[in-house]
Amino acid sequence: MKVTPQQAQAFCNRPDPAVGLVLLYGPDQGLVAERRRQLIQAVLGQPDDPFRLAELPMDKLGQAPGLLLEEAQAMSLIGGRRVVLVRQATDGLAKALNALVDMGGHEALVIVEGGELGTSSPLRRLAEKVKNAAAIACYRADGRGLDAELRELLRAQRLGIESDAMAFLTSHVGANRELTRNEVAKLALYKGEEDGRITMADVEAVVGNSSALGVDRLVWAGLVGRPGDAARALDRLLGEGQAPIRLIRAFAAMLMRLLPLRARIEAGETPMAVVDSIKPPVHFSQKPSMQRALESWSTSRLEVGLGLALAAELAAKRAQSPDRLLLRRLLLELRTREGEEVAGSTT
Repeated sequence: MKVTPQQAQAFCNRPDPAVGLVLLYGPDQGLVAERRRQLIQAVLGQPDDPFRLAELPMDKLGQAPGLLLEEAQAMSLIGGRRVVLVRQATDGLAKALNALVDMGGHEALVIVEGGELGTSSPLRRLAEKVKNAAAIACYRADGRGLDAELRELLRAQRLGIESDAMAFLTSHVGANRELTRNEVAKLALYKGEEDGRITMADVEAVVGNSSALGVDRLVWAGLVGRPGDAARALDRLLGEGQAPIRLIRAFAAMLMRLLPLRARIEAGETPMAVVDSIKPPVHFSQKPSMQRALESWSTSRLEVGLGLALAAELAAKRAQSPDRLLLRRLLLELRTREGEEVAGSTT
């Protein structure tokens, strides 16, 4: 039978005793690991009971396929149901599992972990079609699903979160359930016993991908005429060990991204409409800066700025000047260009 994503949490915390085989599959191996831990905890009461938990390597099952049937039928000497675990399973295991489910019942709960299995996979078809087996897909959460998942994890840690911090989290985590859980645990540890509401500053200080936010802040501050913010962002990034040439490339990449967008504005679209139409969507915190940049930088100025960034990168590669000096000079030159454009548009 299929277990839907909405049913998976409840099923793994309290598996149906009539189900003797559970297949966990999908690209989110962190979620696969979490579902496995939940199932083992539900059956054994503790995750590492050596007398009631047996793990069978796939290579050994290939040499002795009958071993799975033997382990599934074996009774625990100390009482209670056993768990038999098979990781990294392939469709080559389907024949042994068919023999297992054909028995109609066995002592242990057999947990099989697969990778990304398509609808034609014999393993998946078997687990989905028989009543005494269950197939649980483990896919990466996104959109509303990721938002709900994060809030669930935060509530478990007795944490609230501000809207901008949540928006950043949902756009920078979620590729793996285990990694997402680790980031939330880090936030909980960082907050300690203080105010249990996560702010943007907390996320920036803790979350592994938050360096991307610092780079974004530097680029936008440099392009829309906020020299004080740019200087602070630059000092922080360099202090964290960011390579100056990477930051130079970030400016070049953004100028290159803005060029076709500015062309649409010069063809008659409004900056707001252009920003709102970008796919994938621009993070809400970046929209005002992107709109300001599109309003204040003409196509010709963007081309000049891109040339300056590419020249700075080339000079850094050739070691003609210290790369930090080249980066700071680029910031000054871009500020001058942006200032000239604003002045020109008001005359």
